[in-house]
Amino acid sequence: MKKFFSILAIFLLILTGCGQKGDNRNLKRNITHWTVLYSIIGSSDYKEEKFKIIYKGNDISSVGKVKYKIDDMAGEEPLSKDGYITGVNRSGGAIAQKVNPKLSVKIEWNGQQEEVILSGTNLQLQI
Repeated sequence: MKKFFSILAIFLLILTGCGQKGDNRNLKRNITHWTVLYSIIGSSDYKEEKFKIIYKGNDISSVGKVKYKIDDMAGEEPLSKDGYITGVNRSGGAIAQKVNPKLSVKIEWNGQQEEVILSGTNLQLQI
């Protein structure tokens, strides 16, 4: 009988862990000078947003500082030596049940500017 209850307890723990469904959204968009990747991962306890902005040109050193705004995340920094900027935003709390499936992205560099709307896809995202 002890063995039965032990197995039942383990089974219930496994079911409880599997019941906490996460939510993942991956977005990607190519524009004239940039490729923008964005991912949001979350559950009932946390959310994590990641982005990667990749310069498509060859002369990375000529770009200088890049100012970006993705929804409510913003910053200004130079490109990495490989031509990209990455960022992560982690916070407590769940992803909203109804998230706008379109995110506004604005990128500024050397007096130039590009804007794009990211919309939902089911792409694999490697950041």
